[in-house]
This record gives sequence, C-alpha cells and structure tokens, in this order.
Amino acid sequence: MDKETLLKAFVPYFTTKEVGKGTGFGLALVHAIVEEHDGYIDARSSVGQGASFYVYLPMVDQDTDANTRSKEEKVLISGTERIMIVDDEEDIRLIIQEFLAAYGYTVVAFADSTKAFEAFEKDPDQFDLIITDMTMPQMTGGELAKNLLNVRQDIPIILCTGYSESMSEAKALEMGIRKYVQKPASTMDIAVLIREIMDKKT
Repeated sequence: MDKETLLKAFVPYFTTKEVGKGTGFGLALVHAIVEEHDGYIDARSSVGQGASFYVYLPMVDQDTDANTRSKEEKVLISGTERIMIVDDEEDIRLIIQEFLAAYGYTVVAFADSTKAFEAFEKDPDQFDLIITDMTMPQMTGGELAKNLLNVRQDIPIILCTGYSESMSEAKALEMGIRKYVQKPASTMDIAVLIREIMDKKT
C-alpha cells in the first residue's frame, strides 16, 4: 500500500478490493477491538512489498482490581447458547466466532446466507440466536432475517449493518429483528447485546 492508502486502512467502508469482494470493515473492527483494550496498532507498508501490522496491548498485573473486574465482566457476558453467525467477510466472521466461543458459546458460522438459511430450515430449534451482516450477495441480511422469522417467529436476530437505505433501524425492529447494530461494532458490544436478549427470555 502507498502512504495515502495506509492512512485510510482503518476507516470504515474503505477497501482496496473489487466491488462485491469486501465491505471495508475488517481492519476497522480490529482497530476498534484494540482501542477498546487501550492498545494501538502500528501499520507499515511499502508498495509492492506487502503490509505489516503490529498490535500493542498494555500488560496486565494479575493482582490488580482491573483484572478482578475483567473476570467479573467475563462471567456477565458468558453463555452456553447456540449461535449462528452469517457474514461473507471471513476476517470479521472468524473474529466474532472465536471471541464468542472463548466465552462458552457454541458457534456455527456461515459465509453464504443461503446455506445458513438451509441449515436453519432443516432444524430451526438448533439455534438460540442469529447474528447476520446486512450486505451479502445472493440473500441480504434483511432477506435472511425475514425468511428465518417466517420459519420460526421467536428466533432472536441481531442485524449488523453499515449504511443501508433499504433497512432502517425502525424497519428492522418492526419486522421482528431484536437488535440493529451499526458497524464497526466491537465483539464486546455484540456479546453484551447477546446477554441482553437471552437474559430477557429467562
């Protein structure tokens, strides 16, 4: 990447990929997560030689109050529910999947929204909650949500979206989607929303 491109690397929606090949949220999401943990990213790149990203995070004293709070927070956002993630962006999908799995959830991820729907339709009760991106080829997140709700009206859905004229928050909530999330959202934000939704059911 040249210097101008590197300066935009962490800006939401910015991508060097072809149209339809990327949404420009991968690095923006990573940046949000690192900042959430009081860290920073040192990005370096030369044209034709690739790019390097160095992530720096503060050390944690095992005996500090902050570490105690961290353990308490982990208990608050942990769960055992079965969650489906649908996102055609591999880096975002894997980050969310690995984060939630670390907190006890059983996670099944799909890059293809049509295949995700097929899996759900075969056994609607195998999932407790769905997290889907809005912008996807073949079947959008909004269309997927509508189809899922037609099969099982009570399935909780979190819709993650960038800028979408076709699906406002009001419209999403009206059709039965539980939470409407503007990207980039941190994994912690998503984990908190999951517990808000699931704990209301108990």
